[in-house]
Amino acid sequence: KVNHTGHINSSSNRNEEKLAINLKGKILQFLGEILEYQIPLKAKQNDKGVGKIDLVSKNDENKKSFIIELKAKNNKEGLLKAVLEIVTYSCQINEDQFSRDFGLIYKPLTRAILLEEESQGQKEWDNLDKRPNLMRLIKELDIEVFILEKRQEYAIRNKSI
Repeated sequence: KVNHTGHINSSSNRNEEKLAINLKGKILQFLGEILEYQIPLKAKQNDKGVGKIDLVSKNDENKKSFIIELKAKNNKEGLLKAVLEIVTYSCQINEDQFSRDFGLIYKPLTRAILLEEESQGQKEWDNLDKRPNLMRLIKELDIEVFILEKRQEYAIRNKSI
């Protein structure tokens, strides 16, 4: 179980949470510094099924603040689900309050999807030209998509649509 001290039960199979924890504090190209992970979206402690924003970052170079939907390499969910999740989550927050809570000075918040290499979403992203409606949806919803590559350190790649 994640408790925001950066610890997770080592027997957990929650690879996305483990990846999010590993990314906290890192500076990634385009996204900047990853400030926080797994932010629950609920009005009351006992609310269920509302979801979590996977990552929050700010980039002083490009003057952007990001809310990010993360899909780890073992994730079999498609790109459309990631699009729907980040849009839903962005509509559930009060942007001014959220920005104050996380020290985000650049607004409006930018919606982003971060797909780890070998995830289902990354495979779909690399063949997005075969899905023109999804491509158009991502563009119209103003979502930025990035691929997380793992080499010595994490690296990001991006392509415009």
